[in-house]
Amino acid sequence: MYSFESMVRYSELDESGKLSLLAIFNYFQDCSTFQSESLGKGIDYLKSKNVAWWLANWQVEVIKRPKLCDKIKILTFAYDFKNMYGYRNFAIEDERGEVLVRADSIWFYYDIAEGKPKKVEAEDVAAYMQHSKSRFDMPKTQRKINIANEQIIAGETVITRQYIDTNHHVNNAYYVEIAKEALESKEDIKYINVQYKTAAKLGDKIISKLSFDNTAKIVELTGEEGESYAVVSFA
Repeated sequence: MYSFESMVRYSELDESGKLSLLAIFNYFQDCSTFQSESLGKGIDYLKSKNVAWWLANWQVEVIKRPKLCDKIKILTFAYDFKNMYGYRNFAIEDERGEVLVRADSIWFYYDIAEGKPKKVEAEDVAAYMQHSKSRFDMPKTQRKINIANEQIIAGETVITRQYIDTNHHVNNAYYVEIAKEALESKEDIKYINVQYKTAAKLGDKIISKLSFDNTAKIVELTGEEGESYAVVSFA
């Protein structure tokens, strides 16, 4: 397991005065990146092998969002690897160890030169599995989010450099942020599920299409030609 401590900054708040969803996803991404770097399996290592870990799915449960100056701990651990897939939990805790946010995620190992997924190497599995933690008691993470037949166009976003990360495509956290803007009410979001499909790049236009499924609000992010970049479900 890997963890680091922080204090909620003003720059991480949304208009409600609480830690924003974007900041939550960024903390999780930072935590897994810090762990990889500490194990010698970080960005330079992956580049040297011409491979990458790409995110396929998120499941995030927001129990309570911390506020300005709250001291928090962010933690993560990988709990399983199967063929090309890696499975990882995340959490944000308060000073007393109370879980404020928890998450499950599915990743896949990608051979950049071959342009396709590849089996995770045994040495990488061994490096990440030196702990006794088990998967959080959460529902099974959805690999596919169903989209209702009737969709409403709820916004458009042109991808500028602020959205792009070191993989030269839109950072995973920003898909959620873009999708969130399609919602009229953003205050009561407790569950977020994300299915990533195709990477959006600099200059692409993302069209947000909103639909409803029982209590969930589903936003599909598509391109101008109809290609689907990601599907985000909020509840």
